[in-house]
Amino acid sequence: MKYLLASISCIALAAGADAQTTTVCNRIGQTVYCTSSLQRPGPSTQDWLNAIPHPAPPIFSSSDFNAMMERHRQTERDSLRRTVGQMVAAGQCPDARATALNAGDFDLAREVDSMCQPGR
Repeated sequence: MKYLLASISCIALAAGADAQTTTVCNRIGQTVYCTSSLQRPGPSTQDWLNAIPHPAPPIFSSSDFNAMMERHRQTERDSLRRTVGQMVAAGQCPDARATALNAGDFDLAREVDSMCQPGR
């Protein structure tokens, strides 16, 4: 015996604008079974948007951030100058120049060149 399963959906609006009745009918063979349910409206799109957490306020302002980054860059420059100075003092001029160039500090590399010239 073969059974034929078909679904038919029908939506009818109830008397109130807030509710919606959904009727689903399934046909199995020669028999049709229908069920109806009353659906309350879900949250609106605006409700969903209001439920999304808003970004937290920044912990510090952009001027604070810029000052902090400048202090960090200055610390990095001081560390590089200290390292290169120790290399020059140890007589490792080519390595000191290469270290300054690799860090992108061309002014420091020129200073190394001027300090490491023979006869000075």
